Amino acid sequence: MAVSEIFNAFVNDEVRLKWLPAQLTIRKATPSRSVRITWQDGSSVDVYIMSKGESKGTVTIQHGRLASREAADAAREFWAERLDQLAKLLIKATRRS
Repeated sequence: MAVSEIFNAFVNDEVRLKWLPAQLTIRKATPSRSVRITWQDGSSVDVYIMSKGESKGTVTIQHGRLASREAADAAREFWAERLDQLAKLLIKATRRS
């Protein structure tokens, strides 16, 4: 999937709700590169998207301002699960095209 598709999955509300059902506010979005989010609990999420070729990309999440180590561990697990769901959604969409 192209980085533009990954970016769209974060900034398009309809697409995002299919894999990330959460209340959030997008503070800044740089097309196909990054998204800065205020999370539902007031913490900060920075999303970095990097191209790995014409139809491949990677996503790095930095979820900051968490209250404790336990919250950070929970966020790590949450994001791993959500990014797996995003990958499945984008692969499914690519196969339909």
